[in-house]
Amino acid sequence: MQEMITVTQLDSLDAVMFEQALSCLPHPKQDRIRRYRQKADQIRSLLAEIAVRLHIMQKRNLDARQLIFDTNPYGKPYLAGSLDFHYNVSHSGEWVACIFDSSPVGIDVEKIVPIDMAISESFFTSSEHEDLLRLPNDERLSYFFTLWTLKESFIKAVGKGLSIPLRSFSFFPSADEYADFTLQCEKPVEQDYYFKQYSIDPDYKLAVCTTHTRFAAAPLTFTASELCERFLTLNSAY
Repeated sequence: MQEMITVTQLDSLDAVMFEQALSCLPHPKQDRIRRYRQKADQIRSLLAEIAVRLHIMQKRNLDARQLIFDTNPYGKPYLAGSLDFHYNVSHSGEWVACIFDSSPVGIDVEKIVPIDMAISESFFTSSEHEDLLRLPNDERLSYFFTLWTLKESFIKAVGKGLSIPLRSFSFFPSADEYADFTLQCEKPVEQDYYFKQYSIDPDYKLAVCTTHTRFAAAPLTFTASELCERFLTLNSAY
């Protein structure tokens, strides 16, 4: 069953709890997180890490020390030795999002910020760019980030990074009751992919890509401090 966790209110996490949660991670992960210059980036990265670990520990009854992660040739992380477990994470602004599934899955969350619409010609197909320009000015920014998050979720689900050019596939609104958008690729894909958007905040877009239509009904949402408290409590039990 697909499940999703979202985390917000990053400022609810104080310095003491940040250090306590960080200390529960393997030292290489701690070092990587500390290398971020901005504290907000450190917090987002930490929350993504512990959300994944907390979910696995709860669902599989594992000690944090038993969790071994690896990456595929394109850098996508996975839980070693668990072919039936897939996950993906994303974070932007005040939100961290994690998706869990028994099949390949991708997720992307983005804060809607002002941009130069001309860049859509570089990242979107000509049909997507034309669809964007047909919209009223006040709707274009929102739709730009709709397309952007859909593209990112697809690339992350496939797990081959930017070896898949963004302009090699297009999205169109779908009439399918099980998915919000239809994918059209220049080259045939190995399997079918389905897409859904979730409304978590009027200033953000969130999209999920899966290989089935059994989407999570809604995310389970925590504040940053709530998530860390749960993680620390579970760690102390082992």
